Amino acid sequence: RLNFFSESSSYIFELDALENYILSIRAKLLCGGLAPISVVVQSNGRKGFDGGRTQLFSVDHSSPLGRTIQENDGFVLSLQITIVSVAGMCTGTMLEMGRELRPSPSLAEDLQRSLKSNDFADVTLKSNEGHAFPAHRQLLAMRSPVLKAMFYGSMSEARSGIARISASSASLQHFLQCIYTDQIDVDVVEFRGSELFELGTQYE
Repeated sequence: RLNFFSESSSYIFELDALENYILSIRAKLLCGGLAPISVVVQSNGRKGFDGGRTQLFSVDHSSPLGRTIQENDGFVLSLQITIVSVAGMCTGTMLEMGRELRPSPSLAEDLQRSLKSNDFADVTLKSNEGHAFPAHRQLLAMRSPVLKAMFYGSMSEARSGIARISASSASLQHFLQCIYTDQIDVDVVEFRGSELFELGTQYE
């Protein structure tokens, strides 16, 4: 059984004893977007020694990982347990617990997904061809003082939530991608670099 509890200054992760079983334990702890921490330990198979418990991690409350566990009110722990021996007999049995860990999405990936899904979009940018691109007022304002004035000032766009952008649909799409993620396809620059440069200059 895995035990997780908080002491005065740290979070403790430990396993209960499995008497007569010598275990090799590989553990990985992950929370939020922080890099995972890993450990490999071996149990002693004796309940009488320190209660037989095997400590996996001790995470200080004030550490970045400790603060993230508190903020997220949770964590992901992956365990791979290999039975080394049972009452002195060698064995090759392996038990895997947990699920495969995948790194949490980066902020840029979350924003890219938000742009594609249109979730919570509250304004619309329209291209020269009339194509509509839903976007997020606050993010646009944070990234461009010109768009901030348009959507939070006294201009008509602030009331209608619609801004007409003098650009092709393809360039406007890549312009938004750059605003949201700070990334742009190198191949796009070759064909639309001039128009994108003009958009960047106009909207600062």
